[in-house]
Formats: sequence, structure tokens, C-alpha cells
Amino acid sequence: MGKEETKDTIAQEKGKVDWVKLTCLSGEIEADILFGLLETNEIPAAKVYPGATQVIKVYMGTAIGVEVHVPEDRLQEAKEVLKEMENLCGNS
Repeated sequence: MGKEETKDTIAQEKGKVDWVKLTCLSGEIEADILFGLLETNEIPAAKVYPGATQVIKVYMGTAIGVEVHVPEDRLQEAKEVLKEMENLCGNS
């Protein structure tokens, strides 16, 4: 499955792969569903917890406002997967 990362870790990997934000989801459950769909389509992904969200995750075990990042060269494919997820959930 994808990996949980901070913005700093993503930045360190930028020399290898350019990561871009695909979307920001309201919580971990939505992010996990999207991760599963991206994994099924063999698209790497990383969770990013911006600002205080990372601290909240450490203390509460879950986060609100999870960004999902993908390699820039896979962004278009990932957007199609996200659109499929939104259609399945009835969010057109």
C-alpha cells in the first residue's frame, strides 16, 4: 500500500520523483479507500498531514484533512481514479 509521509520526507524524495497533491480528503477512512484504489491501479501514493494535522494524528490516532500526493507523471491517471471514487460515492 502507499506510505504515510510528512511534507519534509516528500521533499527529500523530490530529487528522485516529483510528488504533487492529488486531493485533500476529510479523513483517514476516505484516504485509505483512495489508497486502495490507487494501489489497485499500481499508482504510488503518500499521505501528507499538513500543519497541525500531523500533531492531531499523533495524539488522536486519526487525522482530519489528509492530503494525498502522487508522482507528477502519474497525476492524470490518479485523477481518473479519484473521479471513479467520487462517482461511486455519488459526489459528482
